[in-house]
Amino acid sequence: MHVWEAMRGKISPDDLRRYWAPISPQPYFHKLRGSSKKCLAIIGENDPTFSPEYSEDFLIAMREQGFDYEALKMPCGHYSLGEAPFKYIAGFRFGTFLFHSLA
Repeated sequence: MHVWEAMRGKISPDDLRRYWAPISPQPYFHKLRGSSKKCLAIIGENDPTFSPEYSEDFLIAMREQGFDYEALKMPCGHYSLGEAPFKYIAGFRFGTFLFHSLA
């Protein structure tokens, strides 16, 4: 919300969605359809940068599209995910995810 407040009045919500689409995973769902690839979503449940309801919408879309995915929900925010102890938990989970996915 703090990012949006700084831009409100200078850009429309539709333009903002279009500009941010390249860093959003949902526009790339079509590339995953029919593949056997598994996804890992690491979500900060107290995230003021990427609202938890958007994360939940993302997980719902993954489920509706039939993708094989795992979600790790952490009691932190976007930036605090890079701080201890969250970075260790997420790093370990990401490492084990890669190990199993690439094995």
